[in-house]
Amino acid sequence: MFAINHYYSHSLILSQASGYEEPQRIRGEIQHSFWQLDKDLSKFRPSKFSRKLFLWGGSFMVEKRQQLLQLGFKVIPIGDPFLYFLKIHSIEPSVAKYDLFLPKFSSHAQIQDRVMSHESALNELVNLSCVSLKVRLHHKDYASPLIQNLYKKRGIDILHGGEPSSLSWMEEYANHLNTCGTIYSDHLGSHILRATVLGVKCQLLKSSLMKSNLESVFELYSAAGNPSDQNDFARFQLGFQYMRSQEELRTELELKKPRSLINKTFIFLLSDLNNKIKSI
Repeated sequence: MFAINHYYSHSLILSQASGYEEPQRIRGEIQHSFWQLDKDLSKFRPSKFSRKLFLWGGSFMVEKRQQLLQLGFKVIPIGDPFLYFLKIHSIEPSVAKYDLFLPKFSSHAQIQDRVMSHESALNELVNLSCVSLKVRLHHKDYASPLIQNLYKKRGIDILHGGEPSSLSWMEEYANHLNTCGTIYSDHLGSHILRATVLGVKCQLLKSSLMKSNLESVFELYSAAGNPSDQNDFARFQLGFQYMRSQEELRTELELKKPRSLINKTFIFLLSDLNNKIKSI
């Protein structure tokens, strides 16, 4: 119903957490990134298909829930799909193979601004003690020769961030995070929060504060200090406390109970018999 729901494997993961094998049509819009607290909602309106907005939770929901309700949305916190992915799939700690830089991507920024953003981060990264540093680029930045050359001339290996519509996006993403020693980012977003929950060491670049209006959230994460406190902070922002059981999630997403194997077989046989009758 909402094409963006299928991005980053979100509809697949939530469908699997609801008892399905394949991604289902979810009646409502799924939050697909860590939305900024300063996001302009003045022109944000419910779709004619559904007023439901499935949020992760965290600071965005706390700060913006009332405004969203006034705009006509039905706000339902369910937690980040990445948390359900970790619940469904057993991710074993891996031996660190390299450090990884996860740069901010802004879909509304011009290419010149995006190049400058990467250059600024690289100028800071070269002064850090990174081990076999690699960069994971958003698929649109990956397609830019200008941005690729910034890393190639510094001998930094480039990983493709994956096509958002790929069903395997979340699995590939989690594997990249899990094989890192340290993750660096110039943006306090879902990458840092998810990696923190996964137990990966994270470091925000100083330039990230200059690029963001999320100073209070940035300071809270930085002030948390020890990994345990940062993990608690990340779990709150990703909506861990709002995660639903299989039955609850199925109800909120308005999904019918999956058919059993017996029911599926019966329906197939009935359909096959019907086709044979028609052919007579």
